[in-house]
Amino acid sequence: MLFLSRLLNWRPWRAAERVVFDQHAISHTPRRGAVTRFDWADLDAIDIETTDQGPFVDDVFWLLSGPKGLCRISNAAEGMQALRRALQALPGFDHDVAIMAMAMAANARFPCWRRAEP
Repeated sequence: MLFLSRLLNWRPWRAAERVVFDQHAISHTPRRGAVTRFDWADLDAIDIETTDQGPFVDDVFWLLSGPKGLCRISNAAEGMQALRRALQALPGFDHDVAIMAMAMAANARFPCWRRAEP
């Protein structure tokens, strides 16, 4: 029974990718490549990207963009659940678009938040 439980909970794509954040910045450790740090102050847009590759590989990604570039974080990354709550708490975040994205099983991009013009 223990073996079956471990097998059902085994997700190789989750163990390698990680995201942590505080009130100043988001730090993303991808499966491959260098760690990226994205300051909250630089965040201009949040999109959700979906692919048609699921359900056996992750098919939902959060795209954080700003003047210094783009950060693409898997929805299954360790720490993403807490970051998702923080992103969704931003004023003006479009929850309806996020819900639509989570139900999508095709290649698409959904704009969920844009920084308000000063």
